[in-house]
Amino acid sequence: MQGIYLNKKYQCNENVSKLKFRDDQMLGIGMENGEIELVGMFCYDRIKNMKGHKSAINDLIFSLNFQYLYTCSRDFTIKIWNIWDGKCECTLDYHIDNITSICFYNLNDSNYLISSSYDGYVYFYDFNLNISTNKLELNEPVEYLTIFKNEYIVLSVKNIIKLYSIDKLEFVKDIIVSTKTIFYIGVFKNYLVEASLDMSVYFIDPFHKSSQGIKVVSIVNFPKLVKSVEIYNDLL
Repeated sequence: MQGIYLNKKYQCNENVSKLKFRDDQMLGIGMENGEIELVGMFCYDRIKNMKGHKSAINDLIFSLNFQYLYTCSRDFTIKIWNIWDGKCECTLDYHIDNITSICFYNLNDSNYLISSSYDGYVYFYDFNLNISTNKLELNEPVEYLTIFKNEYIVLSVKNIIKLYSIDKLEFVKDIIVSTKTIFYIGVFKNYLVEASLDMSVYFIDPFHKSSQGIKVVSIVNFPKLVKSVEIYNDLL
């Protein structure tokens, strides 16, 4: 796999802690001071700034209708923002430590917000019931989570990728590629994408030729430590 450098940039006023695309028209930027900026990709300029978190933004995701933004922070909270007026409409505080990542999941017409934390828990928040209905306990800090093929919940713990079945939360396998902490896991086509503190991004086939097979299909190396990685379509 190969890519090209677009030579486009946006200057933030604070240190960046997280990036997330809404679509090809908007980029969400989480700051270390807890602020969020929405940047138009058509003009590479700020559209909106939102304040409310007391510490760094670890993750952010946009609702499918683009009306809401969900953010999690080192202040132990998840906030739900109305994008149009820039205000926080709800704060979730069931974690007791740094919340590292969040993602959406749909099962049997129920919509869930899944979150991971340094408290060692992965929570499933049911939007229909407005309560946390299930959880996975790991007893060690979870750095990041994502959903793979709508069948597996993928977690990073230190330098290990852990796969669980999402329906029964049963352990499937561990994947070890890097020797350093994994701070991001994403999905590109049929591959898992792992970003590590070893200054590399790995594209991994987690079931190469068999359920236990693993293959690194590509590696992107950076000259300096990368703080945030995000994939949207074919853009890294």
